[in-house]
Amino acid sequence: MNKKAICFKMIETHTLGEPTRIVAEGFPKYAAKSMMEYKEYLENNYDQYRSAHMCEPRGHKDMVGALLVEPISKKSGYRYHLHGC
Repeated sequence: MNKKAICFKMIETHTLGEPTRIVAEGFPKYAAKSMMEYKEYLENNYDQYRSAHMCEPRGHKDMVGALLVEPISKKSGYRYHLHGC
């Protein structure tokens, strides 16, 4: 079977003492109308990428993750969604 390799570019930081992994490139693009729609699309179709980067052995339960994406509209400077707070 011929499998295509997927490459992710990560930025590792510490934010207020917490390890943060920022995905700068590699996730599929999707033209969502809201951050919630984009989040649900990724959860339903690509959650294996999140768990591969955020869970053990590459990550751990206290790791914070972020995904850099294009803005939804031309008026936006960035997209932001904070789940769980």
